[in-house]
Amino acid sequence: MPRITAIEVQERRKKRRAIYVDDAFFCGVDQEVIAKLRLQPGQEVDPGQLRHITEAEEEVRIRERCLRLLDRRARTRRELSDRLRQDDIDPGLAERVLDRLQEQGLVDDQSFARLFIRDRSRAHGLGKRRLQAELTRRGVAREIVEQALDEELPPEEDDDCAALARRKAQAYRGLPLEVARRRLTAFLARRGFQWQSIRPAVERALPGETGSR
Repeated sequence: MPRITAIEVQERRKKRRAIYVDDAFFCGVDQEVIAKLRLQPGQEVDPGQLRHITEAEEEVRIRERCLRLLDRRARTRRELSDRLRQDDIDPGLAERVLDRLQEQGLVDDQSFARLFIRDRSRAHGLGKRRLQAELTRRGVAREIVEQALDEELPPEEDDDCAALARRKAQAYRGLPLEVARRRLTAFLARRGFQWQSIRPAVERALPGETGSR
């Protein structure tokens, strides 16, 4: 049976190790793999164990890729999965790594959804429908989206819609009332507010003739 004959520190990368099997270079791995699999010189290794070594090294590489992506910005599990697929990474190994990151709380769609709603509703004035669509597009499960919306948004969005309508209405002063109301309605709809909130908000923000150019 093949035997590990040496495990050496790589000269230029001190956290990596070179594994030799039957005196021939087999592969380079992160030192974490050596500790995790308890590899040592003199150990016999069958083909299945050798495959396990290469898979463990690949999992370390996938995890580091995910952590770099998360360091740039928060991401949903689906977003990470999509990026890994673009890199032609084995789907089975990718899902295994994502499972572990999720267990560790580093991938958390619930937290992502709450923070996304909190930021986009307050800083960008997005309504419930738009927020729901954006989170769904990012792969967040429907039940998680609905729960986060219930937690982060007030039961009624009328006040937020009305406040945004008042601010935006200033841009339409001087237009015919019908045109101004149509444009303001379209703007609020694009922001994801519902019709029952939009209609009274527009009427209050543009209550009378705005004049003409």
